[in-house]
Amino acid sequence: MKKLIKSTIFRLLLGVIIGLLIGQYLNNSALQVILSTRYILGQIIMFLVPLIIVGFVVSSIAKLDKSKTKIIGFSIIIAYLSSIGAGFLSTIMGYSILPNLEINKASDDLKELPQMLFKLDIPPVFEVMTALTLALMIGIGILWTEAKPLERAFDFFKDIVLLLVNRVLIPILPFYILANFALLSYEGSIQSQLPVFITVILIVIVAHFFWLAFLFTMRSS
Repeated sequence: MKKLIKSTIFRLLLGVIIGLLIGQYLNNSALQVILSTRYILGQIIMFLVPLIIVGFVVSSIAKLDKSKTKIIGFSIIIAYLSSIGAGFLSTIMGYSILPNLEINKASDDLKELPQMLFKLDIPPVFEVMTALTLALMIGIGILWTEAKPLERAFDFFKDIVLLLVNRVLIPILPFYILANFALLSYEGSIQSQLPVFITVILIVIVAHFFWLAFLFTMRSS
């Protein structure tokens, strides 16, 4: 039972439930707290994402065999083609399934969120694609030059990033989810579109499993 309570999935679900429950009873002061909390936590998450990419990708590439650098290019091509295929799949499902859902387009009944009075901007060091490209270039450079001191430095950086993930990112995620769902509940969009919301989530989960099964089937054939 303790493992279940401490699990990230349980805490995320708890954040969703609490957010939906308290959202209907928020006053102006509580709304300002929730709005600022969501914004600041979102800024922290977006700040950490590029660091996570650099920390893990550089360290992983640097530990490859020098004679197998072609695998990196092949993996990039496969990942790109997989992204294109997944995009086409989502487009097909979007045009064939979503129009059949009864989505209430009326927004007159939705409450309007007040303007946020306090926000703290924490811009990331670089964008996600920049972080990915930089990580690939540095990782390949370390691999080709056999720069062991730099490899050890990025191993330490990876340990720091992993520590930040476990002690910062994962603990704040439930509060970020709670704030988002509390605001959705306050607006009334969740209550009016709950069946559609659940249906879309189920479609996304099924599509993920389908695409993963397709990729594993292609790999084994």
